[in-house]
Amino acid sequence: MTEQPGLRERKKERTRRSLVEAALRLFAQQGYDETTIDQIAEAAEISRRTFFSYFPSKEDLLFAGMHRRAEAILRGIEARAPHEPMIDVLTLAAEEMAGHPWDGDPDGDLGRIEIRLIHEVPALQARALYRLSVVEARIAEALQEAYPEASDQITVPALVGAVVRAATVSAMTAVQQGRTIDEVRDEVCRTVHIVGDGLRFSLSQAERHASQTDRHGSQELSGSEA
Repeated sequence: MTEQPGLRERKKERTRRSLVEAALRLFAQQGYDETTIDQIAEAAEISRRTFFSYFPSKEDLLFAGMHRRAEAILRGIEARAPHEPMIDVLTLAAEEMAGHPWDGDPDGDLGRIEIRLIHEVPALQARALYRLSVVEARIAEALQEAYPEASDQITVPALVGAVVRAATVSAMTAVQQGRTIDEVRDEVCRTVHIVGDGLRFSLSQAERHASQTDRHGSQELSGSEA
């Protein structure tokens, strides 16, 4: 009997989850560089060949949570309510960056391991910055598509960078201080709201200035024609 696609996908997700959890636990116990793909596959009770059908490298296991959070953010942008302000959508998206993406991890243990490793391993810091920049670019592109009338090639990426980086730094700092997952989320929400409020004010000021400039230009043009 052929398996239903839903069941097959759930099995794949369980295997993916098992690989990530096994990898992060091993990274925490014996170090990132010291942990091999064979050890991860053995801990997850799969073959080395099966491992590569899910992840191209052990680095991708470490950043799997970031990938899942990014996908959740993009879905949120796509499902935005009509006429919802872009900054509101962006701040809500940034709050998602603090969520723990794996079911069965209510205390956020996997997220703590991920952040601690990125903080402690210099090579991973560089890779994290690169991957975060890719996530930011995807979010900016999605926002530009959602708000074509109010976006440009410079402003939107800058707004995304300001909000997402603030959320990321807030989450990492809170985890390093030993905060609970709920406290981490609260800190991220507080931070992105502060940044979002500042951006709303700055954008409204810029729009007001542009409107006044256009009006003055029109008045000067009318006067010269007279």
